Amino acid sequence: MFKIKERDLAGRIGVLETRHGKIETPYIFPVIDIVRQEIDVKDIFSLGFNAVITNSYLLKKRGFKGDVHKIFGDIYPVVMTDSGAYQLLEYGEVDVTNKEIIEYQKEINSDIAVILDIPTGDSLDRKFAEWSVSETLRRAREAKKIIDKERIWVLPIQGGVHLDLVEKSASLSYKLDFPMYALGSPTRLLESYRYDIIVDMVVAARKHIPFTRPLHLFGAGHPMMMVYAVSLGVDFFDSASYILFARDDRYMTEYGTIRLSDLYYFPCSCPVCSKYDVQDLKEMNKRERTRLLALHNLYVIKKTMNRIKQAIKEGRLWEVLEEHSRKHPKLLNAYTVISKKYYRWLEKYTPETNTNWKAPLLFDKNSLKNPKIYRQYRFLKNLYSPPPLYKKLTIKPLTKKTLNDEKLAQENQTHIVYYDPIIGILPIELLRTYPLGHAVTPGMHDSISMKKSLLLIRKFLAKNAHKYDEIKIELCKDLERFLGTKNFSFLKSFKLVFIEC
Repeated sequence: MFKIKERDLAGRIGVLETRHGKIETPYIFPVIDIVRQEIDVKDIFSLGFNAVITNSYLLKKRGFKGDVHKIFGDIYPVVMTDSGAYQLLEYGEVDVTNKEIIEYQKEINSDIAVILDIPTGDSLDRKFAEWSVSETLRRAREAKKIIDKERIWVLPIQGGVHLDLVEKSASLSYKLDFPMYALGSPTRLLESYRYDIIVDMVVAARKHIPFTRPLHLFGAGHPMMMVYAVSLGVDFFDSASYILFARDDRYMTEYGTIRLSDLYYFPCSCPVCSKYDVQDLKEMNKRERTRLLALHNLYVIKKTMNRIKQAIKEGRLWEVLEEHSRKHPKLLNAYTVISKKYYRWLEKYTPETNTNWKAPLLFDKNSLKNPKIYRQYRFLKNLYSPPPLYKKLTIKPLTKKTLNDEKLAQENQTHIVYYDPIIGILPIELLRTYPLGHAVTPGMHDSISMKKSLLLIRKFLAKNAHKYDEIKIELCKDLERFLGTKNFSFLKSFKLVFIEC
């Protein structure tokens, strides 16, 4: 039903098989309102979206009967239906029972269907949060008796900002063995840019859900948050943001949303932005402007998803997290939470290697939190011991490694150890190993990184100098001004050489 094709961090490219087609993840379901839909569904499909989500509660209220796929004419997409929980969150009640909405979703032939859960929302009321968790679980147990195997049933996880309740909800939900899970209640937090809390919520849920089961994040439709959610194990999203923003004359970008009135140039080259300029859209009639803005917004979402998939394929999802963190201060908050709290947790999901992976790009010390890098860095720092066959040691900058070093090391029986302000110490025997031996770093450009290099060299020598009879240290000339009389005073003898770097 759900097959994982590629992995990086906890993110994955997967395939969910349904009765009416396959969906490649990560994927976002565009929300379709069959009564008010300014953009033709065929246009949505032409952009590469082969699955949509619509609200079964609203369909039932409007008296719809028959196969939901027929709404879309001859396109016949994969259709996910929500249960009305969003209306419950917004308006406080819905006049339908869990059993009724489950049976209705079976009647209209949904491919992916959701039980009627109780959203916690962003409520700080602990008692209400506890009730929303217990009542959702009660309804899930009720649902198990009447759901079928014809479609994929989704069990939402509740608890909101109460992380222990999210963990409890996820743990108990796992025991009910649904084919797909979802994290509910993030909408208002997303609207207020509380991405740091969303990160905590996703991890609290994902770590209790089997990695083989897909996880959906309800109501998350803006590109800003998607790369963080995917890296933590979210596979699906849904949102009406593309059309809601368009109706409000808001233009979506990867780093935020801009009002059309504040735009002078389009920072995009999609078909809409290439054909029209800003003034063209401002002067259009409202309906056509909304349609074109909605199309643009979908292009941005699709572009973001494709970039995330490419990063997973290349093993550079962490680098995208780093880059994306500088696009908005609230995104930096999310990245900080991941890099401080969850990089060790992500390591257990991160494969050892993959033939498709590219050379890691290391920008600063935070890059060492990349689980692939951290795994080898931890080994070098805590467990590495030099090979006993070498009696000579040469320490030199990593930026000066040459193809001849390995040959020279063998001929002269000299152990060559490289240093880099970010990577730290890298012995020559690990030069061809992934990831540190392939990593690309800035080198030494400032006083802080140069001082750090000296510290790394000192630490290595303090631990291992006694294993060598001869020691040669090659330092970049720029490091000379940082040397003091005590830098290597603990060594009995050594040769210090300054070189051009």
